[in-house]
Formats: sequence, structure tokens, C-alpha cells
Amino acid sequence: MKSIRPLLFLGVFSLLIAWLIWPDRNQPDSPSHGESGDLIVEDLAPATLTDQSSGTTLRETLALEVDAVVPEVEKPEQPIDPESEFGKISVGIVDSFGNQVRHGKVLVLQHGKVIRTLVIDESDSRFHCELPASETYFVMVQPDSLQAGLIPQLVRSRKSKPEQVSTGESDLKNYAKFMVQLSADQWVKVDLEVGIPAQVFGRILGPHGAPAEGVLVRLSGLDRNSGALTESSMTNEFGEYAFEEVFPGNHRLKLHVDPLAVSGSESWNPPAPWDMEIMAGQGLDLGDTYLGGGQGSVSGWIVDQDGNPFPGLPVLCFSNQKVKEGLDPHTFVSELGRTVTNEEGLFQITGMKVGPIKISVTPDFNPRHVLGPGHPAMWEPNIEVDLESDGPHVDLGGIVVEDSRPFVLSGNLVFDDAWLASDLHSKGDLRISISQVKGAELPEGVRRNAVRKMKVRPDLAANTYRAVVETPMTPIEISFRLKGYSDLRFQVKPEALRTWARDIQIPSAFE
Repeated sequence: MKSIRPLLFLGVFSLLIAWLIWPDRNQPDSPSHGESGDLIVEDLAPATLTDQSSGTTLRETLALEVDAVVPEVEKPEQPIDPESEFGKISVGIVDSFGNQVRHGKVLVLQHGKVIRTLVIDESDSRFHCELPASETYFVMVQPDSLQAGLIPQLVRSRKSKPEQVSTGESDLKNYAKFMVQLSADQWVKVDLEVGIPAQVFGRILGPHGAPAEGVLVRLSGLDRNSGALTESSMTNEFGEYAFEEVFPGNHRLKLHVDPLAVSGSESWNPPAPWDMEIMAGQGLDLGDTYLGGGQGSVSGWIVDQDGNPFPGLPVLCFSNQKVKEGLDPHTFVSELGRTVTNEEGLFQITGMKVGPIKISVTPDFNPRHVLGPGHPAMWEPNIEVDLESDGPHVDLGGIVVEDSRPFVLSGNLVFDDAWLASDLHSKGDLRISISQVKGAELPEGVRRNAVRKMKVRPDLAANTYRAVVETPMTPIEISFRLKGYSDLRFQVKPEALRTWARDIQIPSAFE
């Protein structure tokens, strides 16, 4: 009996150990184990979003579009989050006349990478693409997908036309892209314009009519979406140049007789450049252009408001052509000639092509700044002459240009140290502005840019302020505004070449 008790004890102990380590104890719903011992978890059925009008799930729609992703994408497309929100982009391609193009491909880019390729064919002139919202995308025409007779928009210069354009990232940077900021439940319609190419050609001749070979001719787009920003052509032995595929729009032609010496706008030779509008499919013959200028000239003399000679004043001649409304040919790149008045205020510009021109006697005027004595006080209207109908030599006579005679307002800003020590105050709380006093009028015949709430930026490091206004001027009001206090205002009558000085105690001057 005594020998049996240890055996019974050992048996009960073994059963207890076996019961404790049994794997399926109280776990009827636990997942099973594989042969390797890895835990196998069953996939949960994903949630789906359904289009109530068609009954098609959003996941099914996206799955169809994922197949259209181009293989060039380096990073695989991320799985769609079924709980995220979406918007839709409707993309089409139109030509220069607004007609739908029914063949081509559209690329959708994000973070510089192509994420979708949308194919447009005869069956559907538009493509609808559903994408996650609250994101920014770019859409563009795939350059080599267009049929003959259509060209994409360029946004960067190209030195030579490639035989076949690749869709590699470096090449895509040269073509126009349109940004789309997509919001949830938003439908964005985008029409990408492609051009019906035009041709531009002509001939460059020397001063005596001989063909000018090796002249660099450049055609630059002026419109935001006019296509190629810069196309270049070199004249042949007959002086001929041609641009075969020009995107329709407004362009500027310019030339240089020594291509290796091109360094800036001042290097381009008259009579070019000039502006023109090029129509879709047009063959534009610009005819003969003669180098070396022409027989036209203008002269005159300039005095200030007191009748004294105005020396050192720039005078600019530029072409006066009829350009499309909204374009301004008055740019230094379109100048035909420039000079500076001598000590007696005299000027003369020669060697210009006979035809309509404009003369500016204040080309360097900046309406936002008072440049000080020796500079114009106000922009003077351009003078228009026609060197063909008025004669090749035109004397403009005496011209009055007002000399700048500014009035200066300045002073120190004295901040109270105890006031600045508070976390509620800072130097940035101070605002200064200048306006003309209401109801006051300038003397008859005096033109000035209006002064209305002109901001004065104080030097908070040096604790000073300074402002300049042109004279003659109506009485003005300088206002000091400090957050949390009443405004401090002073009315002043500007006087030529004088200064008004006032130190401002902060904040005691506002109390």
C-alpha cells in the first residue's frame, strides 16, 4: 500500500502538467498554425465604396485604372485606402481652334513621377480619372502620342528638334504641365491645348542687299501658353531662315550677326526684334530684313521744369507696331536705338529702319521709387513718329522732363524698455503709412502718382524710419499705428529738397 501511494501521486501530477500545457485549452476560436510554426491570419473582407448611379464599386473602378499606369514609374503604386476620399479629373485634348482631338495620351504626375497614363481614342474624346483628394496633381499631353499635324506646348528652350521625343523625366520637363488641386467630391475639367503648327520664314540681307549667312535668328513665345519659349534658326548661304513648327500665338523675333557673342538683350541687332501674332497653320513670310539699320534718325533737346538742360538722361527708340491687345512692345529687348543727353541736353539716334517708331525720354523711370535729383520725377508719354511719312530725319525740338526734387520724412523710434519687456508688446506692433490729404489738389499741369496708404518700413534694428515723396505734392498725412493704442497722425506740406524730422516716443507719444 505504501508502494502504491507514490505511484498515484506521480500519475496525478503528470495529468495535471498535461492539462496545463494542452494548446487548445479554452481556445476554440484561435487561428491555426502552419507547418513552419508561423501564425496564419485570415484576410478580412475589405470595405467598398459604391457609385449609387452605376452600382460599380469605387475599388473596381480604381482597379481598372491601375492597369493603365506606365511601366516607367519607379515606385509601385500604393494600395488605395478604402476609407479615403476621392475626386475626379476629366481630361480632354483640344487643338488651336478648340476642336476635340480624339487620339493621344495624357500623363498624370505627382511629385514629379508619372502615376497614370490616360488613353484617348475615337470611342471617347475625354478620359475620367478618379484620384485621392486633398492632393496636387499635374496633367500633360504625352509628346510622342500626337498625330502628325499637332505639336505639344513647350515651356523650355530646345536647341534642336529631336527625331523622337521620349517620355523620360528629363524630356518631360520641357513640356507644359497644368496643375490640378483636387478636393473631395470635386469634378475638375481640364482641356489640354495642342497646336496646329505654323511656319515662319524670311531672309536676312546685308546693308547693300547681299545675303547674310550665319545670322542667328530666334523666335520667342510671349503668351504664357504659346508653346516654345525659344526656337532658333541659322541663316544659310542665301540668307534664308525658317521655323517649321511654331506654336500659334504672339511671338518676338530677334537676330544676331555673331551668335558666339550673344550675352544679353543689348547684343541683339536692329532692326529686329519685333513682335507678331502667328495664327494656327499659317505660313508667315517675313520677307527681307536688312542688317546695319537704315537711314532713319531722330534728334532733339531736353530741359527740366526750370528750362535748364537735362544732361545724362537716357533716350530710347523702339518699334511702334500694332500688336495684340495686352502686349506691350515697350521693352528694352525691342529697342532700336539708345543714347544719353549731353551736357547741353541734346540727343540724336541714327541708323534706324524707316518706319513707325516710339521715343521714350524716361525709359528708366520707376513709379514705385523716388530716384532723386538728376532723375525724372514722372514718366513722360512716349512720342510717336513715322520715319517714312514724316521723313527719315525727324527733329523733335525741345522736350520738358521734370527733374526729381524729393521731400524726405525721417526720425528716430524711441522704444520704452519696460514696455518692450512685456510679452504682450514688440517692435513689430508699429505700422507707418503716408497718404495724401483728402480734398487737396496738385497745381495745374503737374502729374504725379497718387500717394495712398504708402507703407513705410521702419528699420527696427536701428530704430529709425525714412520715407521719400516727390514734389510738388499736395499736403500729406503720416500715420503711426501701434497695436492697442490710438493712431498718431501728422499733416505735412512737402517742399522740394527739404526734410521733415520727428522722433517718436513709444508708447508715450500714443497715450
